[in-house]
Amino acid sequence: MGHEAQEHRPRRCVFEVTLACNLGCAHCGSRAGRARDDELETTEIARVLGELSGLGCPRVTLSGGEVMLRPDWLDLVAAGRKAGLRVGMITNGLALDRHAARAAKEAGLSAVGLSLDGIGPTHDRLRRCPGLSERVLAAMEAAVFEGLQFSVVTQVSRANIAELEAVRDLVAAQGGFAWQVQPSIAMGELCANPELTLRSRDIPGLERQVARLVKGSRLRVDVGDSLGYFGPKERTLRKSLGRACFGGCQAGLTVIGIESNGNVKGCLSLQPGCGPGGERFVEGNVRRESLGDIWRRSGAFAYNRQWSVENLGGFCRTCEHALACRGGCLSVRVASGGGTENPLCAHRQLASEPLKTSVAASVAAGVLATVLGAGSAGCFGSDADATAMYDAPMEDSGVDSGVDAGADADTDTDTDTDADSDTDADTDSDTDSDAGVDAGTDTDTGSATGMPLYDFAMIGITTKEDVSRG
Repeated sequence: MGHEAQEHRPRRCVFEVTLACNLGCAHCGSRAGRARDDELETTEIARVLGELSGLGCPRVTLSGGEVMLRPDWLDLVAAGRKAGLRVGMITNGLALDRHAARAAKEAGLSAVGLSLDGIGPTHDRLRRCPGLSERVLAAMEAAVFEGLQFSVVTQVSRANIAELEAVRDLVAAQGGFAWQVQPSIAMGELCANPELTLRSRDIPGLERQVARLVKGSRLRVDVGDSLGYFGPKERTLRKSLGRACFGGCQAGLTVIGIESNGNVKGCLSLQPGCGPGGERFVEGNVRRESLGDIWRRSGAFAYNRQWSVENLGGFCRTCEHALACRGGCLSVRVASGGGTENPLCAHRQLASEPLKTSVAASVAAGVLATVLGAGSAGCFGSDADATAMYDAPMEDSGVDSGVDAGADADTDTDTDTDADSDTDADTDSDTDSDAGVDAGTDTDTGSATGMPLYDFAMIGITTKEDVSRG
């Protein structure tokens, strides 16, 4: 059944207030650098923020480019707060000193998200800026000193997989409230560095590695919508969302993106990929009509509001989880799968591995069917249900560790670093053997409570106090 007849309300907005940037990152999905010629003025953005609040949206994240290059960035924060929104901001950290952190908090900024893609030289090479990692650390310290909460966003490529645990530990040690992890997407500048893009066979190993980081940390670890999908660690990956499994792309359903020239999309990560074509998914422009009219227009965001399984193709079309998963992250499908199927899927990769044959003698056919989810519209009852098959040794266990620095596809618009509580039940006891990627034994036991609020893949920096407000 489609969503067209439902009453939709945006729960999260990412507002790209400028495309100008003071870096030239090798991985930038939007190829930021120069401001658009027709970017919105201060008064226009303030009006749109008011319209966004009028739609019932509780939060907005100011993004770029680099937000702090706009002379009026503090005015934009204040305008969002005046409209009744909880305002977050994503920044590369170059300009966030104590003075800026203090001013941002006084203007009403709830929290700031800092991009960090590796330790020291790795981050500097990815962002093409020597010494940047030290500036990011200084920005963290400035935020803490001024009482401004911060989170960190990490884009995962084959260049930095080996440093994920170190990044997580650094964020926790510096006082961050959350760490967002999301795989790179083949778009923007990453198209020039395809050897650094994650491959399909990397995903199962990465899924298991990230799951260990989730379960082994008191820091809130959020996993972007571009990772996972009904693999053995699905419940662990989604636990910060309060759900047991991925529930489909929410672009145009509960999330909305606005570009600096006023174009409105369901998600700002819906960009053309490296291949030919690439629909831009623009639904309207706030200079020509109100945000409310664009959001409520009949036929808007049809790719999700009128979605059916016929929208999918290839493996995704025939997958037993198609109705629940809906092909995973739409931006990944557009960039990597022609819009109809998702090659970066844990379940897809594992279901097609020779592994099924190699374990057939030791796993009963009925158990194998259960692990693969045959005949089920939901996800696994627990991670342990799938461990017997998926944790068996594989010929290619997935990720490459130790690859030198390169690029990832970072749009800085498709992450969720919201500080909602972690209440998802997850009972898991397993031993992994990932050839140096995540060897060890991990256990995680919780109680089932569940949460009514399901936040999806967009950046939504908010405060810890939002947990009690729902």
